[in-house]
Amino acid sequence: MVSIYGYQLISPIGGIANSHLSPELLSLTHTWFPYNQAKASMALFDRINHGMGDALSRHIKGFNTLSYKDLFYNQVHIQPNTIDLGNIVSSQEFDTYVWNAHFKPKQLNAIDGVSDGVRLGDKTAPYCFGPLEEQHYKITITPEGPTIIDDNIIWCFDIENPLLHLTGNRVVAFSFMPNWDSPIVEQLEWSTDVMTSETGVEQRSALYAAPRRYLTANFYVDSCNRQLLHNMSSWFGHNWAVPIWPYVQFTQQAIAIGTQKIYCDTVNVDFQVGGLAFLWMNPITYEIAEIMAINHDNIQVKRPILNDWPIGTRIYPAISARFSNSPRFNRKTDDFQDVSIEFRAAAVSEYRAQAPDAIYKGYPVFDLLPDESEDLTGEYLQLLSVLDNKMALPRVTDIAKNRFYLQGYRWLGLGREERSHLKSLLYYLNGQQRPIWLPTHAQDLTVVKMITASEPVLTIQNCGYSRFASKDSDKKYLYIKLTDGSIFYRQIISSCSHGELESLSLDIPLNRQIKPEQILRISYMRLCRLNSDSVDIKHLTDSQGLASCELIFRRVLDNEL
Repeated sequence: MVSIYGYQLISPIGGIANSHLSPELLSLTHTWFPYNQAKASMALFDRINHGMGDALSRHIKGFNTLSYKDLFYNQVHIQPNTIDLGNIVSSQEFDTYVWNAHFKPKQLNAIDGVSDGVRLGDKTAPYCFGPLEEQHYKITITPEGPTIIDDNIIWCFDIENPLLHLTGNRVVAFSFMPNWDSPIVEQLEWSTDVMTSETGVEQRSALYAAPRRYLTANFYVDSCNRQLLHNMSSWFGHNWAVPIWPYVQFTQQAIAIGTQKIYCDTVNVDFQVGGLAFLWMNPITYEIAEIMAINHDNIQVKRPILNDWPIGTRIYPAISARFSNSPRFNRKTDDFQDVSIEFRAAAVSEYRAQAPDAIYKGYPVFDLLPDESEDLTGEYLQLLSVLDNKMALPRVTDIAKNRFYLQGYRWLGLGREERSHLKSLLYYLNGQQRPIWLPTHAQDLTVVKMITASEPVLTIQNCGYSRFASKDSDKKYLYIKLTDGSIFYRQIISSCSHGELESLSLDIPLNRQIKPEQILRISYMRLCRLNSDSVDIKHLTDSQGLASCELIFRRVLDNEL
């Protein structure tokens, strides 16, 4: 037998000490299958002449598979090829790189698509890219230019036209401070489609994912500030970076140039990730930064601060907004004017929606006492069908056979936490869409006898309930509050009168003995929704002071379906 010399190839799987492979693969033997033991016919090794004769050859179609070289080289790359600029409130610089991945020179003929307010370094086409050459471009975006940035910057080579896509918004700072003689009004506006049947049952659908937000404030301007505001009127169609003035605070630490962290109070303050922070000294000395992250005692901004700011610098959360309507100037003297301006937020105004903790029959209970420093209104509405042919007395039909009470409510809050609770409630109500239990907070029934723990009966002074309201579902639910702060929610099942007294049977006993003098008040409680999609919050002072809000609730029948 002829001896053939050779060597054994080592398996890459078993023979390379690769720490990234599992131990099972490393344990494979180096010796492969013993081919000398394979049974094969020796006829396979004989040389046989297979003449094809005159048979025609056959063409086999195929294709060339691509390799990494084909996918990566022989083209021009731009990195990055998309830049989301966010809100541009001052000059910003970005780096981009263009690499000729061809193995031969490429001629750049032009760079197209550079709009106003965008600068692309000092290089001017045409010029040549060498083989595998990369060139660096510094792109500068200035606040001057179109409000919306949606540009395609194209590098025009002989055949290829790679592009860089820029998106963002230019925001100009509105740096004037308001006159606090009148409150700053923050308006939240939802949109609800309310379909009401003849019986008064409603179907309510929210049309906005989040409310529209408005800020209205009055300003006094004189001298240079008056001149500046009038000159800025040429840009009234642009978006403005508007401070949310009630949430002002003063920095307790100096802010150094180049830092990306600003120490301030962030709890219950309107800072938002992706929103703006406004540093202010005077109408011409300010800086705006985009917020990247919010911590309990600081905010982190997206780009380094451009100036040094001393202790006591004002810092505001800010929103991108535009004028809702044309400002109207009132001239006081030749150099002094006042103006009222309403801003409409240009971005979605999101906030956490949170209902009150107390729940009754599947709906939250809003039992915060209203402010009664001014009169609160109430009104009963009826759904009436009136047929009047102008020839006889009109025919009036009560088609719903239900009363819909409109209850006025005034909120007065102190500090940021109470403001936050109110806004969370308003976002939960979502305009007119969601219902909530609302007590009248009035002394609607007067108990005259002790209430036993086991008997669900109230003995009250005769007020005509059994005669007039016993079948009215509007007055079936009670809010019982005791002098010790205990609260009970109960439903009236039946009633009867006994001369000067009436007895009301409840659905559940109170499970405690209660004397009449222990009862603070018993009020009717109705399931209600807001009667309007628009709510005004009046900031009488900054966010650490007073704010007020007036609401009107309307009874609904959701719990009676």
